[in-house]
Amino acid sequence: MRRNSAAAAFLLLSLSSAVALGAPADNPPYPGPVQIQRMEEEKEKLSKAISSAADDADAPAVGNALFDVIGTYGGDPATIFADHLDLLVHKSMPIRCVTAEAFLHAGFKREAAIAALMDLMNLPDKQMTVMQAKSIDCRTYAAKTLGYYGVKEAADGMWARYKEDQDDKLLFYLAELGDRRPLEAILPMLVKPSKAIRYADILGRLKCEEAKPALEKAGSTALDRFKAKRALYWITGDETYLDDLLSNYDRGSIAYLIQIKSPKVEALLKECLHSQKTLLAESAIVALHVNYPGTPEVRQLVVDYLQDKTMDMHASSELVFRIGVDLRDPEIDKMGMELDRKWQSSKWAPFLARRNFPFLDDRMRCE
Repeated sequence: MRRNSAAAAFLLLSLSSAVALGAPADNPPYPGPVQIQRMEEEKEKLSKAISSAADDADAPAVGNALFDVIGTYGGDPATIFADHLDLLVHKSMPIRCVTAEAFLHAGFKREAAIAALMDLMNLPDKQMTVMQAKSIDCRTYAAKTLGYYGVKEAADGMWARYKEDQDDKLLFYLAELGDRRPLEAILPMLVKPSKAIRYADILGRLKCEEAKPALEKAGSTALDRFKAKRALYWITGDETYLDDLLSNYDRGSIAYLIQIKSPKVEALLKECLHSQKTLLAESAIVALHVNYPGTPEVRQLVVDYLQDKTMDMHASSELVFRIGVDLRDPEIDKMGMELDRKWQSSKWAPFLARRNFPFLDDRMRCE
């Protein structure tokens, strides 16, 4: 799956569009005729790449072309994807898979994309293909894509695919949906302490009381013990575990701490917003935005950034803009568009065009 590479490409787009120094004294409207013409040329080029790959029935190339649109196009990807809806019913099953994945990632024709993936996932026989240099059953690829994007109605098919393929990712996605069937597979494995750590996230999220003895004994490293205690906190609600976590987190374990919803964690995250360590600053802003929507400090951080008042902030502009557009705040939108006019470059606009993308951040997901 190409989600991470698309994010990296989009970050390059947002950075490369910025003017290094010196905003013009007189700011003409932006985008102007020249920028609009360039965008139309870019749109045509990207669309042709998708069509050419589809004509060759080359699923990897189709996937790359679709995610190039997501990662590099300066406008709304939906304006290109609208010309390629037919790929959801392409004769090639892998092409249907990668097309539906790209559409889900872009929040485009979500119901149609889900329907295409559900049909593939529920096929009775294996449909083996090569995806990203790996041999995989298209049904499992479809199931994992549906799981990643949190499609609840796919749970039965995901469980069926797990029982056949034993792909652990499906257990984690099912747990995120609150489905308890993963425990059927995991509990018999807990005779091995390493399995309690491997599945601690699931055991904790599903509040599996039966796993407490195994989790209490598990953990040969500090990080493993941290994972076990987080699971035990989720299961028991015992603040002693949480206090221990708050006293002993470090760079390696902060990713596990930020997923806990608690006033104590919220206070820590607010302290970390302006940390000089990028990992802490970015983890804090994401966790506050996801777990504590409407946090005033997050909105103020975005406003300060757009007004160039946060020289001490160490979160990336890509992340701040992504969260900024997700706030759906008219005042912030106006600031962002003024920023583009000031610098005569697409800093805010590409993120605004992606406002309908589902806000997913792997920092807040199951392991």
